[in-house]
Amino acid sequence: MASDFDGFSPDLVDFLGMLDRNNSKAWFDAHRADYEGLYLQPAKDFVSAMAGPLAKAVPGAKAEARVNGSIMRINKDVRFSKDKTPYKPHLSLMFPVGDAFDRKLPALWFRISPTQLHLGCGMMDFGPTGLKTYRDSIADPKTAKAFADIISKTHQAGGWERGTPKYKTVPRGYPAVKEAGGIQADLIRHSGFHMGTQEPHPKQLFTPEAVEFVCGRLKTLKPVAQWLSKTIGTAH
Repeated sequence: MASDFDGFSPDLVDFLGMLDRNNSKAWFDAHRADYEGLYLQPAKDFVSAMAGPLAKAVPGAKAEARVNGSIMRINKDVRFSKDKTPYKPHLSLMFPVGDAFDRKLPALWFRISPTQLHLGCGMMDFGPTGLKTYRDSIADPKTAKAFADIISKTHQAGGWERGTPKYKTVPRGYPAVKEAGGIQADLIRHSGFHMGTQEPHPKQLFTPEAVEFVCGRLKTLKPVAQWLSKTIGTAH
């Protein structure tokens, strides 16, 4: 797989670690050149290089090489957070899966933190309409089993772990699911769904193999991405 991206600089990891330890506007302003040269421009280059290969690996995956596109803002929204530090000490990217680029759709994601690479796929929150659609789908035993099989095979293929259900009990309105128990009762307790993994920074991130490596890993999430895209789609 040819790529015009030569890999992230190891200095990006140092920048993220220093940002984590010095999370203030004054420090960030003094190191803005590092943000632009080690973080922002390489992120744009990586997303541009990923667009074609990722769309082949996971049909429907979309990439936009801009902040508030595939590149998540480094600034935190601290309005409702107890942690008032202004910046996220990681580089986060997302690739929605659907007919158009929409950050509310199911998405593949990529994150470099100071110590790890995080990869995954899903929707953190279905939203009211999407949640009803998801629950109604899982209420069908055949659909629930098919999705459970996808989850199991995806875990076996790449070590991906499923997120923890938000709710402790089966929601009201689904007595048959409550009675059936098992995987249906387990899956229907989600308010969003994702599978992910985290690992120490693989050496490929810092070489021209970065695009091929990440696309290869994300490709194993294709069944989950496509199930969510087909089932939830724009129902958010």
